[in-house]
Amino acid sequence: MRPLLGKLLNKLGGDNMFLREFKELWIYHKRFTKRFAEHDFHNVFEKTIRDLRIFGFAGLDGKNVLDLSCSQRYPFALICAAHGAKVTALDIDYIKSNHYHWLFIV
Repeated sequence: MRPLLGKLLNKLGGDNMFLREFKELWIYHKRFTKRFAEHDFHNVFEKTIRDLRIFGFAGLDGKNVLDLSCSQRYPFALICAAHGAKVTALDIDYIKSNHYHWLFIV
């Protein structure tokens, strides 16, 4: 964990549920980001493009892509955009903090 994040967590108190969840998520993504990226590119993006070629699909350049339930890191949407598509990505993610629940639509 980076020193600044550690100082922030210590200053705000170790019993804060939001900060504990944030810390766990931070550590998890830091540890597995490369594995996620490889999976998302090879097993999701490339497979989707291969499957669409059967129907005469030639590529993403200039196409419109709607990615529903894109997930936290919205990898498919980012890869499609990097390949020239115009992308709209939507997801619903609940984040809880103490006794409050917030709904985020990204």
